[in-house]
Amino acid sequence: MPGRRIGIQRASTSLSSTSVGLMALDLDHHLLQISLGILENEISYVERGDTLTKAIEFLVHLSDVHFEREEHLMQEIGFPGFEPHKANHDIMRAWMDASLPELGSLRNPHYDDDVISYLYDWWDGHTDKEDKAYADYIHHRLDEAKRILDSLPRAELPGFLASAPFSGL
Repeated sequence: MPGRRIGIQRASTSLSSTSVGLMALDLDHHLLQISLGILENEISYVERGDTLTKAIEFLVHLSDVHFEREEHLMQEIGFPGFEPHKANHDIMRAWMDASLPELGSLRNPHYDDDVISYLYDWWDGHTDKEDKAYADYIHHRLDEAKRILDSLPRAELPGFLASAPFSGL
């Protein structure tokens, strides 16, 4: 069994408190929190293999799919805060592109913990504040919002998930 180092072992906020009232997006948020936990688990192992890379790819993939779904919904429903919300997504996409490839490769536990902490903080804050803003806007139009989300193609999970055991699972 590979050795583990002590990491931040962070628990996220309660998932029920982050509901936006649309099951498809709430499930995205659950999956994103799970992917953060998988990433935190993988980074805690001293011996790192390709599962760390796969955990990073999983998080990036889920983030991209979620951002696209959310952006499509906000545009279709005419959410007035779409542009700044999308700008937040674009900043996070750029940050992940710049920061995640270094995760684990620098062998710097402080960097790794800072990246994991930032990801948890960003997702918790974004969901609780930014996503709640559009949730409040569409609250009286939930049926329309659900139809919009249901019209989107189902997200394909990356093929590597079926064949890649994660170290701690």
